[in-house]
Amino acid sequence: MTRVKFFLTPYYIPDNYSPEAIALAEGLFELGVEVCANIDYWFCYKKSDFVLKKSDSKEYDIAVYDYKYLYHSKKWTFNYIDTSKINVLIDRNDWLDQEWRDTRVMEKFDYILIDHMIKGFNYPENVKPWAIGLTNRVKNYIDKIEVDIDLVAKKRILINARVKHNLRKKIQESLKQNIPKEYEIADLISDPIESLYAKGEATENDINYHKESAGRHNPQYYSMINNYLMTNCVGGYYEYKPFVTTPYSNLKKARRKLYFFLDKYLSLVHGDARRANFVFQYDSFRFWEVMYSHSCPIHLNFDYWGFILPVQPVSGKHYIGITDLDCVEFTKYVTELSAEDIRQIGEQGRDWCINNYTPSAVATRFIKMAKETKG
Repeated sequence: MTRVKFFLTPYYIPDNYSPEAIALAEGLFELGVEVCANIDYWFCYKKSDFVLKKSDSKEYDIAVYDYKYLYHSKKWTFNYIDTSKINVLIDRNDWLDQEWRDTRVMEKFDYILIDHMIKGFNYPENVKPWAIGLTNRVKNYIDKIEVDIDLVAKKRILINARVKHNLRKKIQESLKQNIPKEYEIADLISDPIESLYAKGEATENDINYHKESAGRHNPQYYSMINNYLMTNCVGGYYEYKPFVTTPYSNLKKARRKLYFFLDKYLSLVHGDARRANFVFQYDSFRFWEVMYSHSCPIHLNFDYWGFILPVQPVSGKHYIGITDLDCVEFTKYVTELSAEDIRQIGEQGRDWCINNYTPSAVATRFIKMAKETKG
């Protein structure tokens, strides 16, 4: 039997939430794989038990390290890693500062699974694309929402975001400016979890999930995304070229000035924004939540912008992709579709998500990768 041990940080503050590890552990458990961790991690209130239970045992075949654990413990972790086992790092760090760029990290891990992978770089052989994906908590909460088919079919777009990433802000402004008046744009923020609890619209379990996920749980939000025709899922940042990591030194800012002016020109003539811009940290919790819901996701076009996932969604089939940051082409495309066309894309996206990014699907992909290492 394959045994997998996870290494995770125990502190809720500022943020120890690792949905990739949770989803993988849940999926492995569903597949009958023995799992444990260095700490008790992620209490599942539906089962009244931790998904990952603490074990001091060194009897395991695969070690899975979360990047936050590694970041805070490198001084001793590098000496502790048992290279006779398969060692995997899940790296959701910002694309600009991911752990795989550290040669010491590269030497220790058989696989480094990274979110936010983008085309245009020579990644080492052991660096593979990964994604935030779905956890059973999200699935369970969305599943119990009663969907009002008539409400979902109305031409409405939901915008729901507290954190204004510059890319998200740009797309929100572009949608509001260009989308035809036949569409209602609802720019809504869900109520604070404490307020919902006080009104009896959230349970104590919701409060605890909110804490465990570092503020990323709200039952009202799941109801909202299940009742809008489309939901804006864009997150992350865009920056002027050249295409470099950590692009914020004075020298690199000066080099980008030319592209700043090019971007202004391209915007005026509706030219290809990729000539002046690149996008990073594009993966988001919201994309997967909406993918699994009955709303159709709006996201930057994965293929057009060079985003890489283990299994790639198709714009127009699983979600509606944005190519131009001004959303002019997006608006033209959407206005040619009926509400039923858009609903069909959303439902196809949901099926695609279930087949490829639920915990069991992710775990199956992981085990296949591990077997190839052993072979």
